[in-house]
Amino acid sequence: MATPRAGFHREYDPTFPAPDLTVCSLCGLDPCDWDNDNPFDFHATRSPDCSFVRATQQKKKHRNQKTRRQQYKRRSLQAVTQQEEELQQANAENTAENTAENTAEKASDNKATISKNTAQLSTIPRHMLSTVPRQITTQQAENDTTIWPAISTCLGNITLWYITAMSTQEKDLLRRSQPIGPLREEDQEEDRTVHIWTN
Repeated sequence: MATPRAGFHREYDPTFPAPDLTVCSLCGLDPCDWDNDNPFDFHATRSPDCSFVRATQQKKKHRNQKTRRQQYKRRSLQAVTQQEEELQQANAENTAENTAENTAEKASDNKATISKNTAQLSTIPRHMLSTVPRQITTQQAENDTTIWPAISTCLGNITLWYITAMSTQEKDLLRRSQPIGPLREEDQEEDRTVHIWTN
């Protein structure tokens, strides 16, 4: 199997002492003692001027150059796409950090202090709420005393905020940040409102 790839083929010659003969038809080389070597290496070292050897070596050289070019292109494309992904991720994190710092007023004695809202109820500025399409669905709350934080999920350019249960401070903040009116406790004894905004 290796001998045909090295340029050798079998010939039948009744005049030769051994009638079954393996030779190169182009240069006439007989691989009589190639037991330990690769037959192509043997052919290339013993008969470097053979047209089969030269053609095969040029073909291999061209193939190696082609694969090097392909590898270089592949590596450069991978680097570019990796940089783009890192930039997109950094942009998404920056916008989430910048818009998620909502403030809420908290009364203590006669002073109004500003505290950061850790629940991150909205990423949309208040002046834009009337222009953003809203969808309101209801969901059964398992435990009224448990406070579940809002969980954000980013899907491309869509940011969803799931609010499963809220404290009174969070309800007050949500009521102030939306033009849909106050949350009614008597209507929502069993249900909780889930607000989903899309960008």
